[in-house]
Amino acid sequence: WPLVTELPPPSTPLNAAFGDPPAIALRGYDLPERTAVPGSSLDLTLYWQALRPVSDNYAVFLHLAAADETIVAQQDSLPQQGIRPTAGWRENEAILDEHSLDISADVPPGVYHLWVGLYDPATETRPFTQLDGQVQADGRILLGDITIEAAP
Repeated sequence: WPLVTELPPPSTPLNAAFGDPPAIALRGYDLPERTAVPGSSLDLTLYWQALRPVSDNYAVFLHLAAADETIVAQQDSLPQQGIRPTAGWRENEAILDEHSLDISADVPPGVYHLWVGLYDPATETRPFTQLDGQVQADGRILLGDITIEAAP
């Protein structure tokens, strides 16, 4: 792969880091819509950067969860739909990672939290995670709220 080290500016910048010491940064994301209806999907682009060579092969998870932590939509995948596993990332390499989170037809209307994180598929453990230098005890980053509206 050609080494790309510059990321375009994300619409929502972040300062999140994964690993101890940090190996991967989440520099931001694009989420064009913050509303959806049951049976639709949310498109999301994540802006990753390797802070050093990455030896672990992490999967990305997206969780759409209610206030009581019930997950109503979920997607787990290797970056870039498996084309660019993290174990091959090089120091300073920038990765744009597109996702589409399907919202099932039975999700009730309401406000939900959208979470993102990394985990090791072999052990199901999440790496040490920080946001703006603050440890995230559950190994995930809140990307914001999504409103599910009633289907027309």
